[in-house]
Amino acid sequence: MLTEAIKRNPDYLKAEIVTGASAGAINTVLSMFALGAEPEDNPQNSIYYLVWNQLRFNHLLDVCSPETPPGALSSRKLLWDISRKMISFYPDKITDLDLKIGISTTRVDAEKISIPGGITIPNQQAKFVFLVEKNKDTLLRIDNHLWTKDKLTQLLLPFSADLSKNFNAIMQTAFASCGIPVVFPPQEIDYCEEKIPETDQQKNPLDCAYEDTTTGRFVDGGVVDNSPINLAYNIRNNRRASGASAENPDRMIYIYVDPEHLKYEVSAPTSDNRDPSPYNDRHTMYFGMTLSKTLPKFLSGFIASSRSSEIYSLVQHDPQARVLRTKTKFLPVSSVLHGQLGFFEQDILKFDYYLGMRDAAQFIQTDLSAAVAEVFQGAFNGEIQLPVSESAGWAPYLCMKAVFDGEGNRTVCDFTNAERQKNDPASAGDVSPFTVDPIDPHNFKILMQVSIDRL
Repeated sequence: MLTEAIKRNPDYLKAEIVTGASAGAINTVLSMFALGAEPEDNPQNSIYYLVWNQLRFNHLLDVCSPETPPGALSSRKLLWDISRKMISFYPDKITDLDLKIGISTTRVDAEKISIPGGITIPNQQAKFVFLVEKNKDTLLRIDNHLWTKDKLTQLLLPFSADLSKNFNAIMQTAFASCGIPVVFPPQEIDYCEEKIPETDQQKNPLDCAYEDTTTGRFVDGGVVDNSPINLAYNIRNNRRASGASAENPDRMIYIYVDPEHLKYEVSAPTSDNRDPSPYNDRHTMYFGMTLSKTLPKFLSGFIASSRSSEIYSLVQHDPQARVLRTKTKFLPVSSVLHGQLGFFEQDILKFDYYLGMRDAAQFIQTDLSAAVAEVFQGAFNGEIQLPVSESAGWAPYLCMKAVFDGEGNRTVCDFTNAERQKNDPASAGDVSPFTVDPIDPHNFKILMQVSIDRL
């Protein structure tokens, strides 16, 4: 929804930077193809919808496969199969794009960084930043993008004129970033590590030839940096990268997409205020009960704080930065299993996709519209055009709006499988390599009731 809104409102919206970690790294790569393509009227033809619906736990978790290394549950074979199909089709759909992409990963083997004073500190964060450019008069260009400060090192990918190899390097970083330890083996990435000079040298400091690369092992970027919004800020505000004539940074709006950030506060459970006296013969049992309550609460708070640390760091560094965070009223059904339940039941994945579009539409019409109005100071007409229509592909979304928000007629929920909008390609070459089964309206209604019951 947000991607399509950006493409339909070029006077007010332009995506300059997209960053992501963990599963968000996959969406970061998909955004490259989605933002560069022509507007898509049918949400079921979206690359996000088509690619995510290819994932099935019984294919993804191929622990019995000879290709799966010891200590892992998946060989990533399914991910690479999807990647090859995606790269064979979607790059040709990019017609207009000028986008900087940042992906956060975690090193398996920490590097040692020396700082003044003879101090050596370990670092496991690893970030890759690259630029993707294309317009009607130029070929698609992918290259490393300068984002670190002078004298600091930057990780580079071995980009060349071979687009196939370039996309392969990009997918290596994305698969590393979403490589949950134990589930996936560490992902190997071929990279260069260059120290950025204070002054421009004859050699481009961002050049990385394949023969000069080092192969390292990387895992889930969410381990140390789950929400790399601060990376987006650094990419945007690096003076060496943007130049003195860059657009005023004050016009930038940073959007943190968080599918589990609730609009409302959840009341904390009533605590047990009994004094655990050491002379109480039930002390041991009580201590165990207290620990069982305290530890999950502590871990939950620790994870939430870690995920918000990048936002806090950004605002602390620049209190004037405009940072928006998406909100939801109905949690994704997949969140019952930490966002993974949809991989076990495709109807849940489809439902959560439309639920995300509902949240995105409300976010665009409220928070984002208010921020755009502030940026343009009266030049904004007050409305951001959304891609919503009455075509069959939008029926599940309109059904949600009718049931959850009381907008529209609930008869739209009587959509049938036969009404699903089909691709109408101009030629056989325009047919996506991915197919998805039609949405079952009966299951869709059940999942809406589940969402209501979870409130």
